[in-house]
Amino acid sequence: MKRSFFVLCLIVSWIGCVEQKEQVVPVQQDQKTPEKETFENRVIARIDGEPIMMSAVEEKVKGFTDKFREINPKMQFSEERLTKMRKDFLDRIIRDKILENTSLTVDIKISETEIDQRIEQFQMIFGEGEEARERFLGGIKDMDQFRKEVKKQIRIDKYFDLVLKDKLSVTDEDIETYYKQNEDRFLTSEQVNIQQIFFPVPSKESPDYESMYTLAMEKAQKAIKDAQSGEDFHEVSRRYVAGITETDSQIDVGWISKGKYPADVEQVIFSLKPGEISKPVESQSGIYVFRILERKEPGKMSLEEARDRVRSVLENRQKSMMREELYNMLHEKAEIEILL
Repeated sequence: MKRSFFVLCLIVSWIGCVEQKEQVVPVQQDQKTPEKETFENRVIARIDGEPIMMSAVEEKVKGFTDKFREINPKMQFSEERLTKMRKDFLDRIIRDKILENTSLTVDIKISETEIDQRIEQFQMIFGEGEEARERFLGGIKDMDQFRKEVKKQIRIDKYFDLVLKDKLSVTDEDIETYYKQNEDRFLTSEQVNIQQIFFPVPSKESPDYESMYTLAMEKAQKAIKDAQSGEDFHEVSRRYVAGITETDSQIDVGWISKGKYPADVEQVIFSLKPGEISKPVESQSGIYVFRILERKEPGKMSLEEARDRVRSVLENRQKSMMREELYNMLHEKAEIEILL
């Protein structure tokens, strides 16, 4: 919980999506009133002549500090710490602006689906389920602005991928060396490949709990009987659970290790043998029926099994270094004036 909250603070401060009230001062059309410079409306930097306002930095500082004050309203930040925050956020704004301007020189397409998927990745930091989703969304005050900022980051990522894709080089020797030097990272815990049928049940405080629980249990027992008779698990799922499609990932969970489900549920799952179907398994949110397809005992991944994973690690490491080198080059070419 603390980790997910801290990550939310970072996300909010990164995107700057806190509420910002627009101030409009009515001025007659023929009246020229010079705007009085204040702390927030002054220019604190310029990138190739484009100004960065103090308000942009203060918005990010406020988003970050407000999140911590939600936990501890009495939390205070010294002026020294706030000054360092402003400098750090200004550096980040400059970095993002340089990369954004550069990425706009290339024709890059970004779909709404890609934006949705990136937001889902952020949400997964907070866990699965409605409660985790509400925690994540609770930190976003302006979803339209959030989506714009996510789109900007995707554009930057795609720009780097486009520029660096032919420069990555990971050899078989690199993979073998990494594997030998990091063998402990390839130890595997006990795993099972499972399918599930889930029957949701409201909380016990709900007036419909008794009737919904009884109905869900009846369906679960019928589903178990049909599956044990040899019927296809997907067909059984569609028969008893509304909204299930032929390829629905709710059924084919895939390989899992311990830690995905509550301990009492996992105790049932990991006690089953391949081909076995569980009895109804109750949880706080509903009733499960599990089917075990395969089982892997604890061990160590072979080099061949780990090859793609190691290649991805090494490519990401190279990509990170190359991104930093490319940014440093762009930073040197940009005309940057710091006025903070």
